[in-house]
Amino acid sequence: MFRIMMSECFRTMLLAAGLAAGCCLYGQQMYPVRLTNTGELYSTPRLRSNAEAVAALRDHLGPARTEVILSRIEEDSWPEGIATLDARNTSRPLLQDYHAWLLLKLPDGYSAILMLPAAENRHMPESLQLTGDIFWNIGLSGFSLIPGGAGVPVPALADSPQAAALRTDAVPGTFESQLNAIVAAFPDRFSSLKGDTIPQTGGFVSLSQEWESRIQVEGSKQTYISRSRLGGRQVVVADFGQTYDAAEAERWYRQLAERVNQVSFDCCGMVYDESVSDYLSVTYWLPFQIPDPRYAAMERLLVEVQLSRVPVIVEREKGEYQYSVVLRAGEQPD
Repeated sequence: MFRIMMSECFRTMLLAAGLAAGCCLYGQQMYPVRLTNTGELYSTPRLRSNAEAVAALRDHLGPARTEVILSRIEEDSWPEGIATLDARNTSRPLLQDYHAWLLLKLPDGYSAILMLPAAENRHMPESLQLTGDIFWNIGLSGFSLIPGGAGVPVPALADSPQAAALRTDAVPGTFESQLNAIVAAFPDRFSSLKGDTIPQTGGFVSLSQEWESRIQVEGSKQTYISRSRLGGRQVVVADFGQTYDAAEAERWYRQLAERVNQVSFDCCGMVYDESVSDYLSVTYWLPFQIPDPRYAAMERLLVEVQLSRVPVIVEREKGEYQYSVVLRAGEQPD
């Protein structure tokens, strides 16, 4: 027993020495840590633009794992309770209750990458619940290795359902496969699909921030990811066009809804319904049967086709209303 305890202590000392000396990784093993100061967390580390950090990740964890990590290491892919600085400050006393693992120390010598597995953090309050594994870039003084904590292999992150959207061969140019890839990215709230930021135009401040989507849905004019600056949820929007012709808009809407209704969703069975008001018609789909526990995070998924009608203020000679048809994927409202 004495020899075992000494061995565990010695291993912890070696790992701690590695952190202090600038050693940047531990093979493809990860080690349990205790969070000590979450004020050291970098919420928007912009690692994609850090060539040295990306190279270290790829060298030691492979390109597939690296892509998953980069897509879930910024606050816009985290749960509501840690998605903004104000939310984190409110929840600060609870954040140290997260279970986390050390993946590697970055070459900058000041910070490391931690993994927070969703399966190990179900004890957290609702606003801090993880719908998928997330990652933190945190200063070295923000955590400590757990004495005697054994290393385990880093899981094959690319095998998770949401990572299907990261593999280009999983997204051929068909409507059904593209929609399934978008749905597969729901657990990280579509952050893995983000492309370049769409710049604002028109000289005014938009109430939403938008990014190009890595998946452009077949038949759409543009597919993008949108998030309200007022704290709204992140959604994927596929724009299928505008018209001043009510009959044409209705036809687009019905045809698109039928296309979605014919999709065989990989994650789960879906039920659909329709809601109609004076200015908005919506056909929506909700999961009702999720047989595979890997897809449990899909429970809050919402897919919808919308036909909106907006009164025309100028250029009324074109028509009394302008009609828009979009396909949206996001989270169900509370």
